[in-house]
Amino acid sequence: MNEQMGMMICMVVTMLFVIVIGIAIIIQTFLQSKMLKEIRRLNASENDKRLNS
Repeated sequence: MNEQMGMMICMVVTMLFVIVIGIAIIIQTFLQSKMLKEIRRLNASENDKRLNS
């Protein structure tokens, strides 16, 4: 195995690592926004119950 091959493998591994982190961040933000919407919805329904009672 020569140096060029090692460099290429290193670059590919680094790229994959960056891509995986990027995907993880995107999924995390997506889930967080969904959770925030759910929490807001629950709070809104709770407030409605308090106002109506």
